[in-house]
Amino acid sequence: METNSAWFVDPGQAADILQELQSVGVHTLLISISPFHNAHIPFARVKGVISACRQTGMQVFPWVNEFWPNLERLDSHTIHAMSEFEAIFGKDYLKRIPDRCWMYWQPPVFGDYTTWLPRNTDMLTGTQAI
Repeated sequence: METNSAWFVDPGQAADILQELQSVGVHTLLISISPFHNAHIPFARVKGVISACRQTGMQVFPWVNEFWPNLERLDSHTIHAMSEFEAIFGKDYLKRIPDRCWMYWQPPVFGDYTTWLPRNTDMLTGTQAI
């Protein structure tokens, strides 16, 4: 099962939800971690869900965990625009993300890339229409 952690309110509520999931056979939670998610969901919620998983014995698959250090550099109790990541990690931060993880090209992710991708580019092959 996958989550973006938007549902997290507090540790007790999260533990109750996780125990209910475990009772119906869910044993692992894929938890999305990225600057794209952080544009809508404070990182504190992600950390709260991971903590509740540990408390209840739910296995955790953090995806993409390598963004954790980047997110730790920002206030975890609020959301952040991509421009904030670029201000800290460089103007090419967004361009370097596809090299760090597999990406599914759909809004809102695709919209973030329209500022530097050539028009009429096939996202899967990198070819341009003539």
